[in-house]
Amino acid sequence: INIGENYGALIGKAGSVIKKIGEDSGAKLDVNKAHCVVIITGTDEQIDLAVAEVRPILEREEALKANFKTITLAPGSDKVKAVIGSKGVTIKGIQQETSAKIDANVDEGNVTISGQSEQVDKALVLVNNAMYGEDQFQMIIPSKGALSFILGTDFQTIRRLQDETGAKLDIDKTKLNLAISGSKDGVIKAKIAVNDILLSLKTVTIVIESGKVGAVYGKGGSVIKSIQGSTGTNIDIERSLDNAVCTIVGATSESIQSASILVEKAIRGETEVKAGEVKESIDFGSSTAAIIPAIIGKKGQTVRELEGAHGVRIEVGKETLTCNIVGKKDAVNKARAAIEKIAKPILEKEKQMAAVLEKGKETAHLWQELEEEATGW
Repeated sequence: INIGENYGALIGKAGSVIKKIGEDSGAKLDVNKAHCVVIITGTDEQIDLAVAEVRPILEREEALKANFKTITLAPGSDKVKAVIGSKGVTIKGIQQETSAKIDANVDEGNVTISGQSEQVDKALVLVNNAMYGEDQFQMIIPSKGALSFILGTDFQTIRRLQDETGAKLDIDKTKLNLAISGSKDGVIKAKIAVNDILLSLKTVTIVIESGKVGAVYGKGGSVIKSIQGSTGTNIDIERSLDNAVCTIVGATSESIQSASILVEKAIRGETEVKAGEVKESIDFGSSTAAIIPAIIGKKGQTVRELEGAHGVRIEVGKETLTCNIVGKKDAVNKARAAIEKIAKPILEKEKQMAAVLEKGKETAHLWQELEEEATGW
């Protein structure tokens, strides 16, 4: 009898199946694996009995092969980890419940499910539940500022929402997309909680001239971070060709108002002065713009050194040619002296250039008079 590729099914574990057929029928069964056949010898009655047991085994195996199914999913490494679960608990549970075989490859980010069609279909549902939850919901967050309140400081808010609802919250910061997954009840609870946060937020926008954006950010974002930290708001600035829009998002009207005032002050170049500090401004007037790069230094190195050496905060206005120094009085005085020392040779050179230009004007005027006299003569 031709057994095809069903050698293992006919032999059984440790030869148990073929041995039992031989015992039940009294026939001798020899399997030739190379030629994919089983040779049955014995009396006619013994052979008939053996064949009656062999054929159903082969037919059953062929039916199983015809119903065999394989599905490969490529959800990415994070989702594959969810299918595996802690110490493999999730994937083992799905395999035991469905009898399907599941191969999960974290590095390649794919999951392969194989088995009988009904087993694979059942396993597929459980795998998707493990990856995305029983229910899924997606929503677009209105702004980056609103997103920051859903995340919370050090992600505390989003973790709390997940703990309280049992749902999983995944955020795409680039697209401002929030995906909620989990049980139906958990997803509903999470949706309500997120909407409550969004509805509680207040928003105000301020249009800023492009040249003033740097003043709102401050060195290394120091100004904008200070405003956000002191008011509990989130500030996002989007530039356009002509100007920039500053969006302030906060939980209360008071916090929004406080942040707006500080942003307006930053735009006007007003530096925050804390208790025990003084502020001094150096106005270089119509001086050459070369003074400002000299004070700032390459990639801000000079101004950082000045701040570190004297323990002050220095803000340089590139457009206004001003320099604000904030800190303790003695420190401010020393920093001012250091800045003026940097500016002195540049100012002297400018003065010399101005004198040369003025002398040139006088010479030109004299020649003009001589020409007029010569013409008159």
